[in-house]
Amino acid sequence: MSQHLIIYADRVSNDTMSWALFNTVTHHCIEQGEAPIDLILENSSSLENTELSLVLSGFEAPLHYAEIPAKTEAQARAAAPYILEDDLASAPEALHFALGSEEANNQRPVIIVVRDIMDHWVSYFQSHNIKLNGIYVDSNCMQAGSAPSIYETPQNDFILNIPGNFSGCIDSDMIEIVGPKIVGDTSDKVTVYADQDRYKISLNNQDTRPGLSVAEFFKAFNRAILEDVSINLLQGDFANRQSLKEIWMIWKRPAILALSLTIAFVGYFAVETWQLSRTIAQLDRDTRAAMEQTFPGVRTINQVRARVRTSQTNATDRFILLSEILFNSVQENDNVSVISTRYDENRGELSVSLNTGAFNDVELMKNAVERKGASLTEGASRQVDGRIIADITIRER
Repeated sequence: MSQHLIIYADRVSNDTMSWALFNTVTHHCIEQGEAPIDLILENSSSLENTELSLVLSGFEAPLHYAEIPAKTEAQARAAAPYILEDDLASAPEALHFALGSEEANNQRPVIIVVRDIMDHWVSYFQSHNIKLNGIYVDSNCMQAGSAPSIYETPQNDFILNIPGNFSGCIDSDMIEIVGPKIVGDTSDKVTVYADQDRYKISLNNQDTRPGLSVAEFFKAFNRAILEDVSINLLQGDFANRQSLKEIWMIWKRPAILALSLTIAFVGYFAVETWQLSRTIAQLDRDTRAAMEQTFPGVRTINQVRARVRTSQTNATDRFILLSEILFNSVQENDNVSVISTRYDENRGELSVSLNTGAFNDVELMKNAVERKGASLTEGASRQVDGRIIADITIRER
């Protein structure tokens, strides 16, 4: 957020409140003034990019220190009322406990505020549909550093910050009496920011300086809040819950990116499917053309299969027939035996190598084959170890 609007409510019942608008980057005060809170919110040009903080008076929310052994923040908040029971002026259930970070001495700062005050402000901003980013306490915001200090507020009250001892507000009528008692005999120098003509604060070791202006208070509030060194009272039951709009703003970019990737993937898949369908169609056309060229008059693959089956059946029948003629003819001549056979399906002929005792045996084989309805063609013949090896071819007539 680029702007930070701070509203300073010293009392819940006050009608007029101080306010200041800051640039969150430069910490420069853009403008400030006093007005009823309704008018402040109405005159704010836009709260969309503005962080809104409410600062209460330390009178409303005193700060205590306690050692709180707990594993979680919820356990620590639950334990705080019992640990600080002796310091409470009201029943624990009527109070709200806001915890700060644990300090070096294992002590945790705890701001205690009446729940009715929290309910009042939280309900007020909710009724105006305005998100309140934080509720803070002026005395806690002024706890910058470890040096003891006393500040006169714009409402002429006093903020006392004595590290490890006290942090809160004192009424102007009581500061001259109560201030020295709270400070005690500390050896540290106490810086007092106040109008010494009106308030005679007398401490053993003090450095008196002019009181801070309203603008200087707001600058201190702004820095403490933005640097997260002050305690935000919106904890536990009063913690901000993310609205649907805020959740959407967080997930808006990832959702848009995911949607864009999905659209891109679907588009890519559609284009790939279209291209693949075109390739399949082209392959189908090429296959049909090749099929028609190989098998004229055939239009479907089933017809091709039928022709192949017919061709295979005819070839098998022809091979069986020629083989039967061959071996029946061989049985008629005891001097003839078959060495090898090879069937040529394309030519429909059976090539045979015969082992015979004489050249006349081949002539006898030819006569036997022809009697059985086939023809025999003689091929090459050679003599091996006193036997005649003759190549013949048998085919149907």
